[in-house]
Amino acid sequence: GTTRGVTGGHGLSYPDFLDLEKNSTLFESFIIDKITGTTLSVGDRAERATGGIVSANYFDALGVRPILGRGFRPEEGTGRNAHPVTVISYLTWQDRYKGDPEIIGKTQYLNGVQHTIIGVAPEKFHGTFIGYSFNFWVPTSMQETFDSTGYKLEDRGARWIESYAFLKPGRSRNGWRMIIRRQTAGRALNFGRCGKRRSTPSEICRLRWRSQPGSRFLFF
Repeated sequence: GTTRGVTGGHGLSYPDFLDLEKNSTLFESFIIDKITGTTLSVGDRAERATGGIVSANYFDALGVRPILGRGFRPEEGTGRNAHPVTVISYLTWQDRYKGDPEIIGKTQYLNGVQHTIIGVAPEKFHGTFIGYSFNFWVPTSMQETFDSTGYKLEDRGARWIESYAFLKPGRSRNGWRMIIRRQTAGRALNFGRCGKRRSTPSEICRLRWRSQPGSRFLFF
């Protein structure tokens, strides 16, 4: 994951993420994550909370199975503010809800918007940002709820997300840049109204791709 306090990289727009996810043959799956801070409220108690805006396949791709409930369904990642659902952390479940075994289906307010709790993450899972311990996760469809600068899921100029890729089994990390260039070529030249444009292959390949030696996991 990304280390707390470390800067650099350029981020990725959501439309570019969708293009890579749809067209890449090198990777088994892509996920995205954006850290956010907000107010978590239940009844008359409110507190600051840290969470992640994530792609719908986030938990499945990471192999993280909620101990209660479920992760996000594919359709919950789409639609403008259409799916106010959340997975909460184990610590939030224990501290805020006293380990309530009937927590699934109950609601909490995040940034003033009521969200239904659909899952509880495992105790040792804290998210993909090293140095942070998340309280909750919401799907990308809810981005605008947590971002005062507006709706970004259709804006190629808004590079606001961290993206992570998992190589397919048996695929080498060597040569991924060439493959990304080839798969984005021809699609990078014909988008450009209202100040929005498609990232060029060279721009995509300048993103901060990193991995651990021997790992199938890359992030940028």
